[in-house]
Amino acid sequence: MIYIISFGFHFYEISLDFSSRFFFQDSDYIGMDEVIREILRGNGFHSAYYSESGKDSYLLHHFSPGLVFYLPFAGLFPDRVGYAIGCYTYTVLGLFGWGFLLYKESVKKESPSHGAVFWILWIALLNQLYIYRLGTSYHFEVLVLPFSALFFYFYLSIRDKNKTKSIYLWSGLFISLALFLSVKEDVGVYIGLFAAVSWFGEWFSGRKIPFYKNIRFNSLPFGILILSISYFLFAFWIYPHWVLGNSTISWSDELSREYVGNYKKVEGIEKTVRIFLEIAVSGGLGILSVVPEGIAWGLIYLTHAISSRPWHHEIYSYYSYTLLPFVLFSGVVWLRNKKEIPYWGFFLIVGLIFYKNSLDGNYPLHFQKESIQTEIQLQQKQTERTVQTELLESKKSIPNNGVVYSQYNLSFYVSKEIPVRPIRLFESECFQEQIGTKSTSKQNLPHSCYVILSPDFTEPVFHPKEELLRLRAKLLEKKAELIYEGNLVEVWNYSFK
Repeated sequence: MIYIISFGFHFYEISLDFSSRFFFQDSDYIGMDEVIREILRGNGFHSAYYSESGKDSYLLHHFSPGLVFYLPFAGLFPDRVGYAIGCYTYTVLGLFGWGFLLYKESVKKESPSHGAVFWILWIALLNQLYIYRLGTSYHFEVLVLPFSALFFYFYLSIRDKNKTKSIYLWSGLFISLALFLSVKEDVGVYIGLFAAVSWFGEWFSGRKIPFYKNIRFNSLPFGILILSISYFLFAFWIYPHWVLGNSTISWSDELSREYVGNYKKVEGIEKTVRIFLEIAVSGGLGILSVVPEGIAWGLIYLTHAISSRPWHHEIYSYYSYTLLPFVLFSGVVWLRNKKEIPYWGFFLIVGLIFYKNSLDGNYPLHFQKESIQTEIQLQQKQTERTVQTELLESKKSIPNNGVVYSQYNLSFYVSKEIPVRPIRLFESECFQEQIGTKSTSKQNLPHSCYVILSPDFTEPVFHPKEELLRLRAKLLEKKAELIYEGNLVEVWNYSFK
């Protein structure tokens, strides 16, 4: 099981050795970890990283109540590695869940139990590049893997039993659908597209009567379509505007925003088609032969192709969560349709899977010898090790009753009991006059603000060195106390009455 073993080593490296290539480069990790810890602290889905004020709910940024499933990991494991362990656990659970669906279909008497189709799908699952990207991105959207496997298990079970009245199966379907939808607000759109295509497919399935006379409003896909649309409306409009007022973001403005030119984009139809074919290969190519499932995931991909958001448009890392459940489900349908292929087709598809993956830098198999590191790269690694050591030392100088403002690439090493906020909020929240006279709440500040700086170890786009030096000068002006000073890292304490 190449994928699980490789991803396990990747996880081991970053969780035990705190690999700089991940924690020092991913700004979303600490943001999501803090949202989860704010839930544990009793502050709800409070988000300091995903709102302009630093005090809004993360559910305004993304309606993702499924984040609560990371609470056990954040509470049980030391430091801030619990969220990563949760991501790894749900990735593996998702693989086992989809593996079980493939196995369940393969052992049926009417299915090709040892046919080429089953082995193609098994190899594709364990070497799925898009699953690997999603898992190693350490984003909470990895929840779609186990939740979608559970949902499609009950979906197929009910369809196989011709809409059985079993309370167990129907309860399981609605619970798993709720879990699937809870991952993120746009999941309702993709499930809705899948259900709509399946429902229209039923119209054309009745060959004895015209399709327009075959409309059924009591069908399973139609029920799922209504629930998905209802969830979409609640997450995008009802919750933000009716529950929290009109001071929230406008989704229409957000989705139509223009992005600056330095964002990478997919230019032209050629690359868009190439990505489409890569997705088809990752599912074993046979997913193109199943209807309406193939149409469903094709329409979902179309939402990426026409999107103006660069990371969504090009399916960066974790944005494969939108497609994966439906591509995998198409493979299950291909298997149960008893479609055999010749052995030359088997080797061709398997060869394409490994060839496609070998061209991607994120894939665990490396077919090229790694180049010798340059002197600059070695110096950079030494700098990273120094920063890690000093951050661990500086933890002793920060008590648990403070609030830490930090560069995102330093925040991982702050004790998990201490709230961490973006350094951009420090001046507005801690340098305000008469701050001590303001009303207090769980989300307001205590009487000490701590700042972690490293002007020589920063990302210019997020935290320009000039801004950090300006903040240091302002701290000196305000007579803040320098409580830790290393070669690269410094910790300041600003207290007020």
